[in-house]
Amino acid sequence: MSHLPGNQGHDPPAIHAQQEMFAPAQPFRFYPLDFGLALGVAAAVFMLLAMLVSMAGDNAEGLRFFQTLFPGFTPGQKLSIVIGLVWSFVYGGIIGFATGVLYNWRVNRNFGSEHQH
Repeated sequence: MSHLPGNQGHDPPAIHAQQEMFAPAQPFRFYPLDFGLALGVAAAVFMLLAMLVSMAGDNAEGLRFFQTLFPGFTPGQKLSIVIGLVWSFVYGGIIGFATGVLYNWRVNRNFGSEHQH
């Protein structure tokens, strides 16, 4: 029983459960495809916001920057937003996937195969 008010009948978890929660025996691993998709979606959303702000403020320098990043992007065309979304999703996905693969490779190298899922 807990000595805290309002916590009747709920004992704290055992010590080994607390240790596993705060210092897990198995290292954390990424799912590279999932991480790539998540980073791709996040990159697309942030780029959409940045493009809309640049277009609303008539920021020609910002739009030229997008033109160098995204092949096919032309300032002043509505299709350019879609092109920017697609390219930023692709860039974010590739970076996320590569990060997941490299991170998992490093974890496997440092902790060995005895901690595999």
